Amino acid sequence: MEKTEALTRRLTEDLSRDPASPNVQEIVGELIAFTGECNRGTDMGENYWAVMAELYLSNPAYVEGNDKKYGAGASKFIGLAIQAFLER
Repeated sequence: MEKTEALTRRLTEDLSRDPASPNVQEIVGELIAFTGECNRGTDMGENYWAVMAELYLSNPAYVEGNDKKYGAGASKFIGLAIQAFLER
């Protein structure tokens, strides 16, 4: 949890950045890789990260919780950053 929190804080430290920028995408890649390591090979499904991106963008509980914790617009930023990563 501590590393996930640290990565998410790095990801959301400047919400004015382009979610598709190389620096942001590097952090998203680290977050996705770390999540995979934590799940120790558990298959989370082909569309797991696409679904997660959608939750960050449209689920009221995710939006409210993330925006409260990381700043207004953080949930949308995270969702867009994940989507950009998946489109690469």
